[in-house]
Amino acid sequence: LDRAAAVLDAGGVIVWLAANDGSTLSPVASHGFDQKLVARIGRIQRDSANLTAAAFRDNVARVSAATATAPAALAVALCGPSGPVGVLSVELK
Repeated sequence: LDRAAAVLDAGGVIVWLAANDGSTLSPVASHGFDQKLVARIGRIQRDSANLTAAAFRDNVARVSAATATAPAALAVALCGPSGPVGVLSVELK
């Protein structure tokens, strides 16, 4: 993840894996974020209104532009043989 963050010039990276039933995503690995923050985020629901959940639901990459108060972000579905199994989310500098 360190190398991926460097290549993408990312402030942080999180790998999310789906529960067996696909109802939630859990952070399983991260780089660039305080572990307490990652733990506080915890699981997210598949139907949540955020970039990571949308990338998973739709099985496509999603991006949000930077704003005055938030950095740009990218979320890419991680695909398995039967559809998405997780998401790689990136906070861009």
